[in-house]
Amino acid sequence: MQAKDFLIRLTREQLEALFRNARALPEDRLDWRPMDQGRSALDQVRECAAIPRLLTRVLRERAFNVGSEEMEALRAEWATWSLDEAERIGREETETFLEVLASMSEEELQKRIPVPFFGGVERTLAEIASTHVWNLIYHIGQIAYIQTLLGDREMH
Repeated sequence: MQAKDFLIRLTREQLEALFRNARALPEDRLDWRPMDQGRSALDQVRECAAIPRLLTRVLRERAFNVGSEEMEALRAEWATWSLDEAERIGREETETFLEVLASMSEEELQKRIPVPFFGGVERTLAEIASTHVWNLIYHIGQIAYIQTLLGDREMH
């Protein structure tokens, strides 16, 4: 199994886990923010649904051409999504992202490009492609923590 095949499988599994965990929350708690400071589960799901759109473009262009204005516009767009819309969009955007990833050769995935944050480091396209799955895993953990704060101790 190639590394990209593992990444594709893991991304699909974690996308399922994200929505399973979000849907385990009471509907009236999707927008709840711990201590009125943290991010709500719905906001985190929206982010996870939107990010593959940007990553798809990075992989296609072999360059990280995402500016702060574009990020702000995407944040404003995702702020309007219901859970159902976020799930639909997240599934569509992730499948497009994974199709592009699957079409790339191992050689192409080893190309290094500058990343405009984290101090201007360079990352391989494979490392950048893994951003989606680590973001999913991170936010699943955040949502699971919200669940425990609400008294739900089950693994979803």
